Amino acid sequence: MRVAKLYSFNDIRIEDIPVPEIGPGDALMKTIASGICSGDVMSWYIEKKAPLVLGHEPSGEIVELGSSHITNYTSLSVGDRVFVHHHAPCLTCRYCRRGDHVQCETWKSTMIIPGGISEYVLIPEVNLKNDTLKLPERMSFEDGTLVEPTACVLKGLRRAGFGYTGEFISRPTLLSFPGLTGPECFRDRKTLDARLRTSGMTDKDVVCDVTNNSVSKNVSLSDRTVLVIGLGVMGQLNILLARRFGAGRIIGVDMVQYRLQKAKEFGADDVIDVSKENLIDSMKRLTDGDMADLVIVGPNSVEAMEEGISAAGAGGTVLLFTPAKPGEKLLIDPNHLYFNDINIVTSYSCGPVETREALSLIEEGVVSAKKLVTHRFPVEKTAEAFRLTAEARDSLKVVITF
Repeated sequence: MRVAKLYSFNDIRIEDIPVPEIGPGDALMKTIASGICSGDVMSWYIEKKAPLVLGHEPSGEIVELGSSHITNYTSLSVGDRVFVHHHAPCLTCRYCRRGDHVQCETWKSTMIIPGGISEYVLIPEVNLKNDTLKLPERMSFEDGTLVEPTACVLKGLRRAGFGYTGEFISRPTLLSFPGLTGPECFRDRKTLDARLRTSGMTDKDVVCDVTNNSVSKNVSLSDRTVLVIGLGVMGQLNILLARRFGAGRIIGVDMVQYRLQKAKEFGADDVIDVSKENLIDSMKRLTDGDMADLVIVGPNSVEAMEEGISAAGAGGTVLLFTPAKPGEKLLIDPNHLYFNDINIVTSYSCGPVETREALSLIEEGVVSAKKLVTHRFPVEKTAEAFRLTAEARDSLKVVITF
C-alpha cells in the first residue's frame, strides 16, 4: 500500500509498505480522504517525529474487523464509513474521570498505524472502542476529515469558559463508552459527562442513545465580542462555531486578503488586515475601547500571543490555541492580568466527547467540506499539498484523496 512518509520538512516520499495485519480487537480501514493539519506544517513540531507516515485526520471504510466480536463494543461492521481519531483515552484514569482526556497516558500513547496518509489504516482496539465514529449517510468522507479539527475548536471554547453545555445534538447518536455501569441511556450531555467522570471501573459497556428529546441551545457567547487572530482553517472554524453559538460580535485578524474575505463569508462582523493596520488601535476603534471578551490566538508565535493579551478587555479571556516555537518565552505583566481580571488558558487537541459533538455540528451543516476544503491532491502529490498548506495564503483545508 502507498503511504506518504516524512523524513524532513522538505523530504516527503511516497513509499510502498505492507498492509498492516490486524489483531483480534482491531479493525482495518481503507482510507478515502485525509486532511492536512496546520500543526503538521510547523517544521519544528513535525520534524522531531521523523521519519513518520504523515496525517492524523483520516476517514474511510471499514474493510476488516478482528475476531473478538468487536461490534459488541462499537456497533461497527465491515462496510461502515467512519472517522477515526488518532488518539483514544482509557476512560478510567483520573484525567479521564475529570474530562481531561488528552492528558490520559493511554490517549498519549495510542495511534493509528501507520498514519493517516496511507491507503489502509490499522485502527487499534482502544481507538476503535473509544473514538471511532460512524459517518451519517449524507456526510461525505471529506466532511469526516473535519471532525477532529472541529472537535479541537469545541474543546478550546469549553476550556475558555465561553463554550456551551454540549446539549445541542440534533440527531440520534450512538455513544459507546467502556467503564460506564448500568443499562440506562444518557439523554443529555451533562449526564453523560458526569457519568464519564464518576463511572464505576468495570468491563461493561453502555450504548447511549442521545436524541433530540432534550436538546438545549444554552450557550454563553451571546453579547460577547470574539477576536480570532489567524484565519487559516482553524481560525475559520472558530468563526463558524462562534457564530453558531451566538457571539454578539466576531472580529477576524490576518494579513491575507483571501482569508479575510472568507472570514467575512463565514460570519465575521469585521476584519483587520494587520499588514495595513495596527491590531490594538483597530480594536479600540471597533469596540469603542472595550476590546474583546474572548481572544483566540492561532499563530504559533509569542508575538501573536502578546498582541492577543493586549487585545483582551477587562474580564476577558485569552485562549492560546497553538503552542509557541521552541525556546520562545512569553513575558507578561501580572498586574495587567490581575487588575483587569484577564484569564489566559490553553487548549490542546480533543477527546471523545468533543468528536461526537463535532460530528453533530458537521451533520447540522455548520461545518462542511464544501465551505472549508479548498484543494484536493492525490497521495502522489502529498509533498505539493504540504507546501501549499505551509504557504498559508489562498487556501484553507487541503485534503489528500485515495
